Amino acid sequence: MNINSDVHAEVVRKLAEESVTPTVAGFDVIDVKIDPNAIVLNEYVNELYSNLENVVSMRGGNMGFSQDELQAYCATMVAIRVDYVNGNRPMFRPNDSVAVPSYLSVVLSNIGKVSHIDLGVELRPVINDDARPQMSPEEVMAISRKLMALGAYGFEYAKGFERSRDGSYDFMAMTVVKGMVLATSKDAHPVNALLASTVNTSGIELALSPRITYGSVEHFRSLVRHLAALKV
Repeated sequence: MNINSDVHAEVVRKLAEESVTPTVAGFDVIDVKIDPNAIVLNEYVNELYSNLENVVSMRGGNMGFSQDELQAYCATMVAIRVDYVNGNRPMFRPNDSVAVPSYLSVVLSNIGKVSHIDLGVELRPVINDDARPQMSPEEVMAISRKLMALGAYGFEYAKGFERSRDGSYDFMAMTVVKGMVLATSKDAHPVNALLASTVNTSGIELALSPRITYGSVEHFRSLVRHLAALKV
């Protein structure tokens, strides 16, 4: 009996649909490395400090802390968020009144545990011990109080952190390889690449195959300087 190939293909397709169910072969936990000393974050901090120092000095004031101390402070904020997400005892809790620079607050809110059920992966943030900042709680609080006082100079900040331990998959799935910010697809909004470059996310390339480039770290270094401007 002669049968049209399209009809036969439909028979095969229907049989497969009724008999085959795609399932994830396994569920892998992937550590996504977060760098609290990343170049882009340091660029943001340097620009922020310079802007603050200029305004404060013009009004005859004194910053009360150094640029290096502000960098260590922001790096500590990153470490606190990662500790909280992983259920470790963080230096401060989300509702504690610590000043987090506005842009950094956006970055931190995207750091968290995320799952992609269809791919069978869970991403979780980690920090290498050798990159962990060494500020004490007393040093952090001292700088936090000084930063809050700078609100009168146009410095914008958030108090504390997000309570949710969830992060953004599009952000956590970005990776920085050889100075380029990569992703597995072009569906993620470009803002995720900017945020990811700020803390130099890496690790997914060990399990997935990121082939879409969102730009170079050097490009994001230039962009992030605009986010350090004061509201005056």
